[in-house]
Amino acid sequence: MSKNRTTLTTLTILGLLLLLAPGCGSKKEEPAKPGTAENTGSNGESTSNAENNQGTENNSTADNTPAVKPPATAGDSSLHPYMIEDFEAALVVHPRKIFASDMIKNLMELPPVKELVDEMLEDVNDDLEIDVRTLERFSILVKALPSGPREAPHVAMIVEGAQGMDFSELIEEVVRGEEPQQQDGMQWYIPEDVSRSPVVCVVDTKTIVIGAPLDLVKKVVTKPAVKNSLNDQLVALDYSNQHFVAVGNSSILPAELVAGMQEELSREELPPAFSPITDIIAQVKSASAVVNISPDIFVSLGVSSSSEENTTKMVTMVNDSLTLAKSTLGIFALAPPKDLPAEIRPLIKEALKFLASIKPTQTGDRMDVAIGLSASQLESLQKPFMASVASAQTAARKAASSNNLKQIGLALHTFHNTYREFPVGESPNEQGPIHYRNGKPLLSWRVHLLPFIEQDPLYARFKLDEPWDSPHNIKLLDQIPITYVDPNQPDLGNKTTYLAPIGPGSIFGSNKRMRFRDVIDGTANTIMIIQAGGDKAVPWTKPEDLKYDLKNPAGSMGDIGEKLIALFADGSVQTLPVNIKPATWLNLFNMNDGVIIDFDELRR
Repeated sequence: MSKNRTTLTTLTILGLLLLLAPGCGSKKEEPAKPGTAENTGSNGESTSNAENNQGTENNSTADNTPAVKPPATAGDSSLHPYMIEDFEAALVVHPRKIFASDMIKNLMELPPVKELVDEMLEDVNDDLEIDVRTLERFSILVKALPSGPREAPHVAMIVEGAQGMDFSELIEEVVRGEEPQQQDGMQWYIPEDVSRSPVVCVVDTKTIVIGAPLDLVKKVVTKPAVKNSLNDQLVALDYSNQHFVAVGNSSILPAELVAGMQEELSREELPPAFSPITDIIAQVKSASAVVNISPDIFVSLGVSSSSEENTTKMVTMVNDSLTLAKSTLGIFALAPPKDLPAEIRPLIKEALKFLASIKPTQTGDRMDVAIGLSASQLESLQKPFMASVASAQTAARKAASSNNLKQIGLALHTFHNTYREFPVGESPNEQGPIHYRNGKPLLSWRVHLLPFIEQDPLYARFKLDEPWDSPHNIKLLDQIPITYVDPNQPDLGNKTTYLAPIGPGSIFGSNKRMRFRDVIDGTANTIMIIQAGGDKAVPWTKPEDLKYDLKNPAGSMGDIGEKLIALFADGSVQTLPVNIKPATWLNLFNMNDGVIIDFDELRR
């Protein structure tokens, strides 16, 4: 599949995950507003939530948390200008409004959030070849999902930016050199094979439409907007003043896809609270999703089914699921596991409050679920959230560091199996790949491990008979493999903290051939490589490692905190306290001093 096809399909699928909306069938009605005291039933008569919920409050009487109220919006949305009667579902996003909101601005001040959002934006911007933050509106309108693996969806993607926005790179990414055609005052890019590539129409200086097939796109840009149930639903949800709206009905889903979902679910051992979902899927008529983040985060999900009875089953399933979640979290709150990080514990109580605020409401054959978090709630969550993120990041970095050392250990063992020696010392009769000059190695052992960490092409570019900083080899310094990058300090550039301890009896540091048989004390008792502090990092290709101080070996390792991650000669990776006796460190580094280490004693 070509990339332009992949881009369109990817964007479409992302939007379709929530493209089922209420009110798109033969019956036209404004969706019930979650949290209000009164809703309108299917017969048009006013009914209270208590009458329509049919027991939905039974599981929530233990708490007095009020249901989330939707934010007030202008209510002045007009019909979507590119809607035609063919479409069954729609996704509308307002990126510029999202990134201009105070909520997002505040969240972006949190480093973990900013890092995640920036990474996502980079991927999306690279895919679209535009800065999505500048878009006024991004719409995906869908006629039908494909029923077969080779069938493309009938879809129109409308990208609306500021006046005079430059879409040239996006167009080039999609059409790949196709010459434009002028029709009806608009610029068209029509591929030779319209069944395999999307059509692009530049409507005006701020709008382009990308879609397939050709006749659908032509209809979208030439026909006036229609007032159909789908467009009515968008207006009812006040889509122009929301940040995200998805609407559609179940006819968009092929019968084969629904049957396949049911079959997959029937094979799963679902908890009792979720057991009705297999039957409910086929009964869903429509669904909707609204997200508004000004000034608070508000999410409204709505689903309508084929009958009021089936909707009642959905409400019961949601309430049972909430009860199960609250019960599980309640147990954690009362008796948290010993290994549960302390930073996570405050979040459990906040999560319980949050779950208590979720109260599904029923109006006839429709269910609404409102979910919200106020700015003040988010602020109260910030400290435990940041602490838990920091804890998770520390754990992730530690796991990544351990994995890097394990990869290095495996590579060292594989190297030994191949050359009958470690990548250290001059080989007799110039056997092996390692070259010395004036008694010193030309390249680091890290370079010679490249073929064993899936870096054969990079290794082939090195001149092994030249030093690491020769005019040729120095050009390869910046191509540091990820295995040698310190996860704790990725900004070290071409330097690494994975170093071999160099001193009396250490495996590395000698110009003699070194093999497993030389490790007299046993491979499980001898450290081979450590992760030193960033202040001790060296260029990864340079034949330089860590010369430790015999009186203060721990101080030689740099700024590493209270724990050291070390690779032993047997390939195991262990975390050791830094404050062990200097003599013990020397025993760990020395492969033939005859001292057997008591690791249990070290960890006490």
